[in-house]
Amino acid sequence: MPEAARANDAWSRWIPLLSALATAGWVWGVTSFHGPGLDSDSAQYLAAAQSLSQGQGWLGVDGQPYQLWPPLYPALLAALTRCGVELLDAVRVLHSLSAALTIWACAHVTRAVLDSRAVAIAVSLLLPFVVARTATMAWSEPVFVALCACAAVAWERWNAARTPGAWWSLLALSAAIPAQRYVGVVWVACIASALILTERGQVEWSVRLRRTALYCACSALPVLAWFARNAWSTQHLDGRRGPPSDDWRGDALSALREALPLPSNESVWAWVSGALALVCIALGLVRLARDRAVRWRAWPMIVFPFCFAASLVGLRQAVEFDPIDERLMSPAMPFMTVLAVAGAFSLASASRVLSLALLALWALLDAAPRSISRLEHQWQQARTHGPGIYESPDWAASPLVAFVREHRDGVETYSNEPFALSLLASQATTPLPARPGKMPKLFERWRDEPRRRRVVLFRFNPRIQIDWGAYREALDARQVASFADGEVWELGPR
Repeated sequence: MPEAARANDAWSRWIPLLSALATAGWVWGVTSFHGPGLDSDSAQYLAAAQSLSQGQGWLGVDGQPYQLWPPLYPALLAALTRCGVELLDAVRVLHSLSAALTIWACAHVTRAVLDSRAVAIAVSLLLPFVVARTATMAWSEPVFVALCACAAVAWERWNAARTPGAWWSLLALSAAIPAQRYVGVVWVACIASALILTERGQVEWSVRLRRTALYCACSALPVLAWFARNAWSTQHLDGRRGPPSDDWRGDALSALREALPLPSNESVWAWVSGALALVCIALGLVRLARDRAVRWRAWPMIVFPFCFAASLVGLRQAVEFDPIDERLMSPAMPFMTVLAVAGAFSLASASRVLSLALLALWALLDAAPRSISRLEHQWQQARTHGPGIYESPDWAASPLVAFVREHRDGVETYSNEPFALSLLASQATTPLPARPGKMPKLFERWRDEPRRRRVVLFRFNPRIQIDWGAYREALDARQVASFADGEVWELGPR
């Protein structure tokens, strides 16, 4: 190999690695000020991880079985804590590693599929702006994205060499993906379709069918075992959920806004940027799909992001979960980035002068400043308040939280901020109903089951406030503490 070629090959390997390490360092740095970002979902994950590390199984913030989410993320955190790592530091370690793995894996599979060092380097330099947005929060998505990216590497290697190691790696990663996020079944379906369709005319139908059945069975086994555990302990497969969405058009538009770089304002350059990005994504699809050998090796990058977005929209019409936003769409974005970069290089090779000028204009006038500005804002927010909600200095200094922490005596506790008490005071807490109309039923149950209870009301959350006067006839409501940020009441039968 000529000296120049060896140098280019070395750069194509070192730059993705350095980019991955730099992103991991950035995630570690952002979470070093006040810890990883914490919200209500984070509280459930961390409560399950803590109870699991203590040998109590998966339990939520209210001390009841954890089942709305799959088991893998709390299990990974619990494993790190059993190794002596503090729980919040375990989140930082896991997410820094996940960010690095995502960038390295996407760059590796891009280089292997397209045989292009330049595209792989460009992907590795752009992905930090995509991955870093959610990696600082204690959510399950960063690990889910890393598992998908590593599974794409295993799929490409199995397609290239058909080795047992690549096959079993693919099976193990595909089994972990739905155990990390239920929507990971979309990944399993994408690979299963490829196993059926690839090698048509070369391998008998029965052989491909048996292989696909083995893949699906191994991939589904962990999550099916988890569903069996949920049904046995609570008679629900994945917990009690509220009413589903009835606005599929709005959900589809939300997914489209997050998945595609649509213009965010009315400026001419924003529209030019959005149109150019859409053209690049379309060209990337064409580049990966037109060659049969490349198509099957790149199948996850071609199919998964679009099937994933469609599944979110469909699932929102069947079960209740959060509105589609940047977090929920984050698993699709690394693959969308690969498509956009592949399409951009196709555009550049077709019309070098004009296309390179347009790409430079897009990067300089829109994409680069927006991405850098968002990361700068994220860093500043992390320094002053933290990336999320409950890790902020205001919550850490809460006198109400300090009171609950000092008076943990096993009393059944209710609150309008149960997640704060779980995270900051290690107090198992049952949420008060978010809808005021459900409060009378709760008080009726308290009256029919008289025992000592504690109600912690935060003024940070004005949605749930209680008029005790209407219930004093049946319950003995005593205020035992009052602070600037809330108050504590104790209830007992008359």
